[in-house]
Amino acid sequence: ILSAYTFKGFYEINLNNSKPDHYELGHIYMPVVATTTWHVQKHDILLRGIADDQLRAFFVSIEKNVIIAPYDGGVDIILKDIETKNACKIKYKDWLSEQEDGF
Repeated sequence: ILSAYTFKGFYEINLNNSKPDHYELGHIYMPVVATTTWHVQKHDILLRGIADDQLRAFFVSIEKNVIIAPYDGGVDIILKDIETKNACKIKYKDWLSEQEDGF
């Protein structure tokens, strides 16, 4: 799944050290990043892995000031401001949950 990306790793984070009530000994988080360009269907294999709960990833656009965080039950989108949020709520209204808050 990930062979299409060139990752740069960072320092490991021992999750048990920060939240021992939530994580057992040996649970390590290793953040990595890769630079890529978004093209339709280019990341489908990665997105399928996320949807199947095989891995975790999110997309950051510095240019558009947005973070896209897909997960096995949907996607969270973090936008730069309330105006952008409101515009997206209108544009993508058919994608939102039927709950009043859209979640």
